[in-house]
Amino acid sequence: MTKTTNTKNTAATQAVRAYVVSVIDFEGTDAEKLKFFFDTLQSEYGHEVSRLGPQRAITEYLRGLPSSINHAFMNHEIIDLLTEWGYIHVMTSEAQEEWELDQYWTRLAGSLIIMGRKHGVIE
Repeated sequence: MTKTTNTKNTAATQAVRAYVVSVIDFEGTDAEKLKFFFDTLQSEYGHEVSRLGPQRAITEYLRGLPSSINHAFMNHEIIDLLTEWGYIHVMTSEAQEEWELDQYWTRLAGSLIIMGRKHGVIE
């Protein structure tokens, strides 16, 4: 299955990165928010980061509704975001929509990693 949008350096990618930082449940700069998220991740889920690797562990962590971030969780909320970001549109098939719903979690995890590195919070 192919993606509905090429996300390399697109406005959609930037929107996901901005969104994921904005929903971290901490008041402060982007760097402070990201530090809080990764510190909480390490405290609550560090064993899985070591076992699964960062991308997969963060993806699973986000699916479990962690207290450190208030991201969209319900499918209808996620579909609204994916539509806003351009991943889903009127011509998107049901199968593509399901794929995009699954990719949402991976996109959030990847964006957290990228933003954490950008702000010097993680290596």
